[in-house]
Amino acid sequence: FKDVEEELRERQSEPAGLIRIAATFGFGRLWLGPALAAFQERHPKLQIQLQLTESLPDLAREGLDGAVWLWSAPEHRAAEWVSRRLAKNQRVLVAAPSYLEKHGTPATLGDLSKHACLIVRENSSDPNQRFDSWLLKGPGGKRTRLPVRGPLSSNSGEMVRDWCLAGHGIMLRSLWDVAPLLASGTLIHVLPEHTMPDADVHWLAPFRPQVPRRIRLLLDHLQQTFKREPWRTR
Repeated sequence: FKDVEEELRERQSEPAGLIRIAATFGFGRLWLGPALAAFQERHPKLQIQLQLTESLPDLAREGLDGAVWLWSAPEHRAAEWVSRRLAKNQRVLVAAPSYLEKHGTPATLGDLSKHACLIVRENSSDPNQRFDSWLLKGPGGKRTRLPVRGPLSSNSGEMVRDWCLAGHGIMLRSLWDVAPLLASGTLIHVLPEHTMPDADVHWLAPFRPQVPRRIRLLLDHLQQTFKREPWRTR
């Protein structure tokens, strides 16, 4: 009965307290930050702390309520974390028109070996993460791990995007980052039948038997915000 009484009191009151969330720099700055600001404005008694990082934290150890992350919970956390998809996402191959005019447009995956590939070397706690190849899914769901190389690489996705925009090569980047640039013609979709699979946006959180109402409200807000994939409509 005590839990029921607390739940009733919580529902009748304005949500308050602190919410601590982690996210990657790119998605956090472009999409999550504005969504959190809108949510806090709707619930002014809440405080929200957003921690931007390229390495998925130990959520419980660092006192975080959750993380907005690409991919679902890693295998070694699957039993102790909950994972909920917020939005579909793909990583796609793109290049600037100036690069393609100068070097030609690849017609097959094999052609990529003749091109400058711009590589994101993001920090990761996954010892199996590789930077010398791209895993791509093609027609019929066939997956191909393609060796890649190029003269420019960085641990900053924004830096690699800037190089791509300047015409220095082909990059593999999330649609949430490049969809507006594709729509405007600033970037060109290369080999559109090939994408990197399993790059959806997820909410990850430590399992707890009783989730605070402020967290449930936030999750509902994020699902409503991102299920429409707003980056496709800019």
